[in-house]
Amino acid sequence: ITSKRGDSKDILKSVSSIIEEVEREFHQPGIIDERRKSHFVGNILPNATRLNKREERMLGSLEGLKATLQKKGERVQGTAKDDVDKFLWKDEGSVWASFSATIDVAAARLLAEM
Repeated sequence: ITSKRGDSKDILKSVSSIIEEVEREFHQPGIIDERRKSHFVGNILPNATRLNKREERMLGSLEGLKATLQKKGERVQGTAKDDVDKFLWKDEGSVWASFSATIDVAAARLLAEM
């Protein structure tokens, strides 16, 4: 290595260029995200705590809502082609609304995405 002043700038520029090249080569956020999701679905979810009685009741009550929606619900005008189905109905002086969507991925995958 010589002691010329311009040489240190050249060395810094070369090292910077090498670091940029390494970063470009190894930058793979999609693969890392997939690994994290796989770990979450494979290792974390199976060890999740069981639902408590209150949570079980809440999920059970959704079946009643689904039945009511099918009997009384009227689709909101202009939403037939939307990704989310929107319904309204009146019952004993109250106005109810419901929204539903069909998701084409497994629940575990969806939770991992969130």
